[in-house]
Amino acid sequence: MTEGGGGGPGGQWAQGNQNVQVHTVAAGASISVSFGGRERRVPLQPAIVPVGRNVRSPARLMRARSGALPFLARSGLMTGLHEWMADPAPFSGYLVGGRGGSGKTRLAVEMCRAAERDGWLCGLLEGAAEPAAIEALAGVPTARLVVVDYAESRAEQLVVLLPVLAEQATAARPVRVLMLVRASPRRDDWSEPLRGRGDWLDAVLDDTVQQILDDQPLTWAERAALFTATATAFTDRDGPDRPAERVPVPDPPEALRELIFATPLLVVAAAYLAVHGAQDLPTTRDGLLDELAGHEDRYWRSTGAPLG
Repeated sequence: MTEGGGGGPGGQWAQGNQNVQVHTVAAGASISVSFGGRERRVPLQPAIVPVGRNVRSPARLMRARSGALPFLARSGLMTGLHEWMADPAPFSGYLVGGRGGSGKTRLAVEMCRAAERDGWLCGLLEGAAEPAAIEALAGVPTARLVVVDYAESRAEQLVVLLPVLAEQATAARPVRVLMLVRASPRRDDWSEPLRGRGDWLDAVLDDTVQQILDDQPLTWAERAALFTATATAFTDRDGPDRPAERVPVPDPPEALRELIFATPLLVVAAAYLAVHGAQDLPTTRDGLLDELAGHEDRYWRSTGAPLG
């Protein structure tokens, strides 16, 4: 672990007699760091790309990186990830698998938040990384958490990146690589799409812990807690500054017991619709997404912006 304070873009980390300054960046832009008297760009993007206070688009608010959604600490899930982060190994990987909407990216965002509080340099790996940026990420004198979204389609990039990161990782300046995988031909091994590209990558995957979110559907208590927290967040965003005049937060509906609401995305969708006037929640995925699309269409029409 790094020593000293800071966390997030604009923070500063101290490692021995080294100082690492992480510069504030524009939303979606690369992070740059200063150490050793030089500023260098690293191939990471901030985990959170915040939406404006006045944004009402459901598509934008429900993005995992929007900063607008609460996080549900599902039973046992975070424990394994925190233990992985705290392990003394200089370098290691962790794979989180699951279908779209199961909460992988939102989980990665929360891990970045927690790691930043502990002084780690964190972010989502860019789709294209220049050699100089990779070298800067490998050489920055602080602990690093690198999130690789859609990892199943990025094996060639990982073959190049991971050996460079591993070579310069130390116990005092560890590297953790969190790989998010959305599809696998083998349900018993979600690393399969990444295998066969090189002996070194296969060796890393052999020692990589796998956490499969599809195997951990939300319980009723988790659904209710996520619904209430999300509905509260949407109500606070939409409501007036005077709390007494705000619309009451709806209670979790019995419809949440339906199998379709086993994933976080659809519980969040239900909360958005309930806050915005839905009397009877659709209980199919297509029905929920169609209803959201209608809200999105009405939002853009109200702004006068072109839809195409």
